[in-house]
Amino acid sequence: MPDFKAHYPKPGRLSLGSFALKRRYLLFITALFISFSAWAQHLVQGKVHDQVNSLPGVKITEKGTDNTTTTDSNGQFNLTTVHDSTVLIFQYLGYWPRTVLVTSDTTLNIYLSNDFYNTRWLSFGAHYQSINSLYGFQISNAVDEEPLIHFEDFQDRLLFKVFAQSDFTGSYAYGLEAGTTYLNPVGRTTIQYSKLHYEDAQLFLSDLNMTSRITYWRNLGLIFRLGYQKLNNQKNPGFGAGLERSIKGSHINISSRYYFDYFHHQASVQLRLSKQKLFTFRITYDRIDSHNLLTFGINYAFIRTPESPYK
Repeated sequence: MPDFKAHYPKPGRLSLGSFALKRRYLLFITALFISFSAWAQHLVQGKVHDQVNSLPGVKITEKGTDNTTTTDSNGQFNLTTVHDSTVLIFQYLGYWPRTVLVTSDTTLNIYLSNDFYNTRWLSFGAHYQSINSLYGFQISNAVDEEPLIHFEDFQDRLLFKVFAQSDFTGSYAYGLEAGTTYLNPVGRTTIQYSKLHYEDAQLFLSDLNMTSRITYWRNLGLIFRLGYQKLNNQKNPGFGAGLERSIKGSHINISSRYYFDYFHHQASVQLRLSKQKLFTFRITYDRIDSHNLLTFGINYAFIRTPESPYK
């Protein structure tokens, strides 16, 4: 009878030949994986520019991954993709984002448009002025909500707001605000005109003012105002200053204006009610000379979807 023990190793032990075969198999699988990974990656390089200049600091991200890079001072970049067929996203503050499909090694010449979609935000609000029992509405491109929006998500350069109030018996108020965020280092500058005609309170006010805010430092802002008011029979120029601060989904604003014969104090608190949707609740208190105003409001802001400039 053949001696099987002479030809086969004991259970639980490997022969040198079997170990070498498994090692060669493992090396083959590893080499195959490395070759496949190298084949799946692509080297993408190129330059990003607008109508006139190259753009440094453009963020380039491979969609669905953490693979990212930025352009250098000359607008040039190099990126090795993770996937074989993939999409690159080009993003730059103040410019339209752009996506590009990549399926091989390539050199790209990327144009980004700064013909940005102003007024892409839109906000609708309803409010109630409790002391004089006036109901009102406002429409804007998120002028009031802007401090609660991340600066990269708020690209509007031209700002507007209109509002109106009435008690439907003779008292009313209305106003218009327009401005820009172009001025540096000022974060936002607006000009506002408002008119208040409150019969019961004997408050008749016309107010024209310009408000500027410096760039935020640790979410703290300085407010400066110049204006002209006609309060009942008094006509006075005035000036003022204030502070504002954003803290965890809330925004606080306190300011005072001096019109030589009287003061105009204002304080407001705005709260974001939802993380997913931009619903906000706002309380504003005004004291104009000896008159008190208390307004409650709720707003909803959203981003409109504009037409892309890229064909």
